Amino acid sequence: MKYKLYAFWKHDIPPYVLGGEVTEIKSNGRVCVKGFTGYSFLPLQILPLEEGRAKQKEIDLALKNYKNTIKKAEEELRSHTKQLSLKYTLTEIGHEHVSDFLKECSAKRKEVLDAGLDTACQTTLPTKADILRELNDGENIDDYGEYDSDWAVTDNTDEDFAYVKCRLTYGIDYFIREDTDTDEDTLLWDILQKHRGHKVSIVSYGDNDAPANIALECEDCGEVILDAGIYTIYARKDS
Repeated sequence: MKYKLYAFWKHDIPPYVLGGEVTEIKSNGRVCVKGFTGYSFLPLQILPLEEGRAKQKEIDLALKNYKNTIKKAEEELRSHTKQLSLKYTLTEIGHEHVSDFLKECSAKRKEVLDAGLDTACQTTLPTKADILRELNDGENIDDYGEYDSDWAVTDNTDEDFAYVKCRLTYGIDYFIREDTDTDEDTLLWDILQKHRGHKVSIVSYGDNDAPANIALECEDCGEVILDAGIYTIYARKDS
């Protein structure tokens, strides 16, 4: 070709278009693109190389912002639903004990502030969700299942008066939910098993030499199986 060109073509998932440097324009109007050996595409638009690369950078930035927005929205959603799927949950007695503890925290803070002993500008009072989060993270639990944690209610954490103790006992105040049978070690297995026998390919988005993202896609389902911009993989730790 006399001039170097950059083509964009339709894609079914974000960013909804892909692009690359044109290596050949076929007689039927389809283009072959650098980095996509063996494929040809029906272009949405063909631009001069530098103009195309500039547009690709704009698309890459928009895709990055999109993924960040989706990630933040997913984290927010999970924060609202996580408590419903926690491994440990409170018994009726546990709810009462935690409610009493929270009331004690409020009373202790008022007592300290009224006496002018401390401030509470940087310290928020604990909530029931905070207690459950610590339980499920395995924090402050001894070998016998006793949860023993000191929660600050005012700012001066060097002083004992800034704390209120929360104690919970396994089997009385909290227990393991019977329906928590999700095994994280099987997640990848389940994802891949869903696409057995399907046609899959590894694709990159953006400039071939410096792609904005790389993903494993199922062509039969039109679905991204693994997105390197979102997920990472660690070796399983065998017990």
